[in-house]
Amino acid sequence: TVICADKTGTLTKNEMTVKKIYVDNSTIEVSGSGYNKVGSFSYDKLSVNEHDLNLLLSIGVICNNSSFDVNKNSMIGDPTEASILVSASKVAIEKEDLDLLYRRIKEIPFDSKNKYMATINEKDNKKVLYVKGAPDILLKISSHILIKGKKLKLDEKLRKSILDKNHEFSSNALRVLGFAYKDNNIDSVDNLTFVGLQGMIDPPRDTVKEDIQRCHSAGINVKIVT
Repeated sequence: TVICADKTGTLTKNEMTVKKIYVDNSTIEVSGSGYNKVGSFSYDKLSVNEHDLNLLLSIGVICNNSSFDVNKNSMIGDPTEASILVSASKVAIEKEDLDLLYRRIKEIPFDSKNKYMATINEKDNKKVLYVKGAPDILLKISSHILIKGKKLKLDEKLRKSILDKNHEFSSNALRVLGFAYKDNNIDSVDNLTFVGLQGMIDPPRDTVKEDIQRCHSAGINVKIVT
């Protein structure tokens, strides 16, 4: 009379997909599904600085331990990290290229206490700290924000607008990550420059709706255990 079903990989495809991006106080809609690199970005070109968007996507690729297996046409690693690689590849930003340009010197792995992952990378003899993690945590350790190509002081009004957007994304079933960087005094993860957000979802399997309706028709109650 009752089916208790796991969610991730059972009711869903276990292929996280970035659907929304927030940068320069603007929301970008991302098309496509799963690990298919076919997709596009829809946004007002006048309201978004292309450099800021590319930096946001590049941080997600550089500060990332997943990879794409070309031979098997599949992802290796964490589904959330994989979705970030796919979103960047939709505008031709590829991990293979950035890994060659930005040599990784150090990594601070994600943990449940810090709620962020950070890497120190070097390009042209210049070291930069890149960070991705929970938006609220990153905002607490950020002192500036990048808007329209300018580094501005991150005041409480700007913090609230980002947290509101994070809440909006989360309320629409999106898992949200924030992205930031630091190009001086990189030995400590503080005084970061916040760049933006990416919101992703694990899409349901194609037949899930029909399957659950069939269970209900047969008098079987479906419970999601997640």
